[in-house]
Amino acid sequence: MIRPTPMQKQQSTAVTAITALALLALAACGTETSSTTTTGASGEDASVRESALTGVRWNVESVTVGGRRTAGVAGTSLEFGDTTQATLATGCDEYEVDVSVADDTVTVGKKRMTATADCVLNLDALNEALDAAFAGKLTSKVTGDRLTLTSSDGDVLALTSGPPAPLTGTKWTVNALASDGSAARLPAGTDGSASFTLAADGSVRGNLGCNGFSARAKVSGDTLTFSRVISTKMACTGPRAAVEKHLLKVLRGKVTYEVNHGGLWLTGADGGLAALPATTA
Repeated sequence: MIRPTPMQKQQSTAVTAITALALLALAACGTETSSTTTTGASGEDASVRESALTGVRWNVESVTVGGRRTAGVAGTSLEFGDTTQATLATGCDEYEVDVSVADDTVTVGKKRMTATADCVLNLDALNEALDAAFAGKLTSKVTGDRLTLTSSDGDVLALTSGPPAPLTGTKWTVNALASDGSAARLPAGTDGSASFTLAADGSVRGNLGCNGFSARAKVSGDTLTFSRVISTKMACTGPRAAVEKHLLKVLRGKVTYEVNHGGLWLTGADGGLAALPATTA
């Protein structure tokens, strides 16, 4: 930093200082110009965008193909190991995918199944939507903990990052029901109808799809043990009644739970369910 010249200094010294300031200003301008030439059209350095994209597990929030939106389910995720490879988890199956990440464009190549697990998730519609959306050339945009991949046709794969939501204190919105070794999305017209929150004191409150309910649950390891469910007495018919009947079978006795990939799975003796935090359901 060049300090102000004391009044008693010679005029020639002041001129020298002013000249130095001018040179510093020119140098600063030159630095700004050089920095600008390394950025893309968005004004953000390409390497910054790529580093924000890679090395992060992105949980699938939703997939929109042909204007139809399908919400993600616990266990669906995408992770870019580097700018040439990605891992796509679709329910129980996992794929290694050839990709090319350059600036804000992700080009998706071949997909190879590398693992499959014996689990209750069998969501064909979601898997088909993921396969269609994560293909070809996509424009990527990272904003905080959110990633969107958009095709030239307007299909959108919306993802979020960050740690899983905590089991307690989170409002979980049910978006898939499992039974007989497979799972399916909630019936049409019932999305968002069933939800519940487990408080730190063990109390559980929510909605079964039609009636509100309360219960208590004891957490031990990876198990929840539910007390008797008490619900309101509104008569339910159709799809909402079916959802309620299923939840009443799951939310009783000992239930195994797993919180991963941004979602929650509950598996009981008579069926299971998948739920997402209300903010992403």
